[in-house]
Amino acid sequence: MKYKIIVDTNVFIHYFFDGDEASSYLIDHIDDFGRFLFSHNTIGELLYILKKISHEYQFTNEDIEDILHSAVDMFLYGKSVSTKLITVDELPVIRDPDDQMFVELAYAGNADYISSDDKRSGLFDLENAPFSCYTPMIENFP
Repeated sequence: MKYKIIVDTNVFIHYFFDGDEASSYLIDHIDDFGRFLFSHNTIGELLYILKKISHEYQFTNEDIEDILHSAVDMFLYGKSVSTKLITVDELPVIRDPDDQMFVELAYAGNADYISSDDKRSGLFDLENAPFSCYTPMIENFP
């Protein structure tokens, strides 16, 4: 069975900048598990943050292009989901308003999983959600 998986921006950051083993495993093997889901908000945040951090690390323009192209490839082969028709006042609200977009995407895209390292956001505290949240540790993968 292929799963619909949402990956929090922080997991992508670990993948691109830290070489985190679990994040790398998830992202490099997504075809084994399922497909990434993206909304206009999540892809926008991801590209913005990747570019910002790349500049902070003083990467060359060529290196920044490579990183951004890799993210766009993930978006290209992932599933785009519109969250515009979701009635947000009927969704559970988490502590971090910046991460609420992942909840909206999960409901709009009928996600199976959200992978995140942000335990303070409230994503892991949702009760009766139709999806599961997990940290990107290899033993947690479906």
